[in-house]
Amino acid sequence: MFENFRLVQDPSTEPPLNRPLHDATIPQALDRFLQNFFVFTGRASRSEFWWVALIVFLVGTVLSWVPGVGGLISTLYALALIIPTVALGARRLHDAGLSAWLLMLNVVPGFGTAAVLVLALLPSRASGAKHDIGEPGDAPVNFFDNPPDPQR
Repeated sequence: MFENFRLVQDPSTEPPLNRPLHDATIPQALDRFLQNFFVFTGRASRSEFWWVALIVFLVGTVLSWVPGVGGLISTLYALALIIPTVALGARRLHDAGLSAWLLMLNVVPGFGTAAVLVLALLPSRASGAKHDIGEPGDAPVNFFDNPPDPQR
C-alpha cells in the first residue's frame, strides 16, 4: 500500500513481505506493518507484532493526553487502525500455527484480550507455513484483492 514510503533503506536484504522477518528492528517492523496494511494472509514474527503493538499503544497514549480533544483524537486513531491491527494479529497467529479466528476471543471482556496476547507470545511454528499464499517472492494478497485460485 505504501510502496513509495519505505522506512528501510535496503528491503532486498529482508525476506519477502509475505514471509515473517524474525528479529525485526523497530523500523523494519513498522515498514512491514505499513506495507501489509490490509493483508490478512501470510505470517508475522513475534518481533514484527510486538514492536508495532508497542508503537501503536504509545502513540495512542500520547494522543489521549492532548488537552481538550485528546479523547476524540485517540478514538479516531484507534478506529483508523482497527483493520490493520487485526490483520497484523491474524498474521501473528498464523505464524504460531493457529487460526486467525482466535482473534474473536477479543469480544470476551477481559479474558479474551489477555488470551489473544498470550497466543501472540507463542513461538513460530513450521505448521504456520500452511497460511502462506504464493511463492516467497510473490506480493502479499491484500484485503481488497481477490484471493488467488487455490487450484493453481
